[in-house]
Amino acid sequence: MLKKIVTFVLLLCSLSSGGNSGAFSFLSAGTGARALAMGGAFTALSDDTSALYWNPAGLAKTDIYKTHFTGMFSNMDCGRLNGFAGIYEKMDNGAGAVGISLNYFRVSGIEGRDENGVLTGSIEYNSGVFSLSYANSVFAGVKAGINLKCYYAASLETTGKGFGGDIGMLFKPLGPYFSAGLMVKDINTGVVWSSGRTDYVKTLFVLGFAQSVLYEKLLLSADIESDADFSLKYRLGGEFSINELFDLRAGLNHGELTLGFGAAYSNYKIDYAFLLDKDGFADIHRFSFSAGF
Repeated sequence: MLKKIVTFVLLLCSLSSGGNSGAFSFLSAGTGARALAMGGAFTALSDDTSALYWNPAGLAKTDIYKTHFTGMFSNMDCGRLNGFAGIYEKMDNGAGAVGISLNYFRVSGIEGRDENGVLTGSIEYNSGVFSLSYANSVFAGVKAGINLKCYYAASLETTGKGFGGDIGMLFKPLGPYFSAGLMVKDINTGVVWSSGRTDYVKTLFVLGFAQSVLYEKLLLSADIESDADFSLKYRLGGEFSINELFDLRAGLNHGELTLGFGAAYSNYKIDYAFLLDKDGFADIHRFSFSAGF
């Protein structure tokens, strides 16, 4: 009975990161401080390493660097830790781009107690998704990408494993300044737990648009997301480039305000995002570091 109670508390903490279901709710939180500062409206942009999460088709258009790395870290309240690390490589002779990434979430510092209320130690909950990605141009103005995913979670003596994937596309139907993106996320066979239970990661469908205006000084973007039950969410974002070194960003993630900025020097970049924690723990600060070679 105690084990069930503790597991329930851990899952409640994990759910505070987003709108997905079960142990992998943290996937709904998104990755990359730049994208998050823009409200998560990034499906039609996906022009940096966070495309490994938002839309892998974007890897086929990222041609500034041959190799690019991004890492994100966020230490939240209630003992929650969320992070992302990804790298992609542009292959020669039009062979496309490949990438790998890890998106993880951990809850630590939770007290374990027996039936008499005696402290038995500290308990941790860990979950993560490892992805392999590939993208290439299909024909002029159309790019496609795919993620192959492995899901993993562990709590006390219980572990869960599963497999799934994403499919994404990017379109340039109206010239270089407008783009549209389409993403089907987390098509999966379910996460099978050592207890015998099977959970399914919620499959999401996302349609996005992005427009560059003011001589490419301002980027505007919008996403519409739906699950199989047609529960809709919207995301809006904007990025204003002050100069080549500094950007300001703002957005709305289903009505929640997001803010941030980016600072670049040479081939290195630091991004920051501020998000209101709608679960009432504390506001969230996310930082990303990127490097291109």
